[in-house]
Amino acid sequence: MRPHTLGILGLGAIGGSVALQAKRAGIATVLGWCPDPAERAAAAQQGAIDDAPARAADVARAAELLVLAAPPAANVELLERLERDVPAGAVVTDVGSVKRTIVARAEGLGLAARFAGGHPLAGTHARGGLRDADT
Repeated sequence: MRPHTLGILGLGAIGGSVALQAKRAGIATVLGWCPDPAERAAAAQQGAIDDAPARAADVARAAELLVLAAPPAANVELLERLERDVPAGAVVTDVGSVKRTIVARAEGLGLAARFAGGHPLAGTHARGGLRDADT
């Protein structure tokens, strides 16, 4: 799947890396959200995202592929809160380190056919993410 619009919820090391690589790979529109407005602005300034809406729901509504890139418990919360905002044809994935809870929750919300649990490979505490994108 090559989405026209990629949405990323969480712009830390993993989400930021996914966003930046998606832009480099030619994804037309990358939208990003995180709770911190300064982090959203920094991601936009670095060219990792095209827009940083103030609400996670705005990202979810626009995405053809939605990546949950927050900590595992926050990803479950985002999935629960935003499942009605995800368009019918969109695919949802996550980059959390554990899967049992989020997969079960996706199934319970009726998203099992469109949810693909992912696994992060993002460097170490000192490398990876937007800070080291050129290394």
